[in-house]
Amino acid sequence: MKKIFFLAVILTALMPFAFAESVSDLRFCRVMTSNQMCVLPADGEFTDWLELVNTGSETVSLSGCKLGKGYDVREAQTLPDIGLAPGESVILYCSKSEIAEPQQSYNLGFSLSSDGVTLTLYDTHEREIQSLEVPNIAANSVYALKTDLSGYQVQSVYDESLGQDLMALLDSEFDAGGVYISEVVASNKTVWANEDGEYTDYIELYNGGSSDVDLTG
Repeated sequence: MKKIFFLAVILTALMPFAFAESVSDLRFCRVMTSNQMCVLPADGEFTDWLELVNTGSETVSLSGCKLGKGYDVREAQTLPDIGLAPGESVILYCSKSEIAEPQQSYNLGFSLSSDGVTLTLYDTHEREIQSLEVPNIAANSVYALKTDLSGYQVQSVYDESLGQDLMALLDSEFDAGGVYISEVVASNKTVWANEDGEYTDYIELYNGGSSDVDLTG
């Protein structure tokens, strides 16, 4: 009986370290430090955000992990119990103001500087998993993990000039009364949460005319 009890004690003591090993595959996936028109929380207010991804082969939970600016773990925020399957990611909002948080998300309670910021992710034992130095990047751009996981690069997710060209096209070339498909989003996890805080795929229709259009039928 003593040997069995001793073995049970050892296994119990090792369980937290096994968990810490699994969360070591968490990585910063994307960071946006100046969000003006991308990724809305449920209340429709744009805010800075970052994304974590599970690069490992096992499902992990963020529960008990910490994330903060700089290198002081005492200033880091404790993350909630959000499970991530292999390859799955989650958006974490970065706002000093209270925001409506959709399901499977969380507001870290601090903002990000567009001039550059250092972010650090810790495991449940407050050991550093990853520290990321985000450079000065333009508005609506992200500092993104490369697909081969070899490093990071700046990606422009919205080009304002392209948006202006599109609006000019809508104003000048669309037939009066014409209805067009203007946007399609499949596998939606981050854009336009519904009233229940859930993300669903959607199609957007645009009325290019100057009068109301009845879509019935």
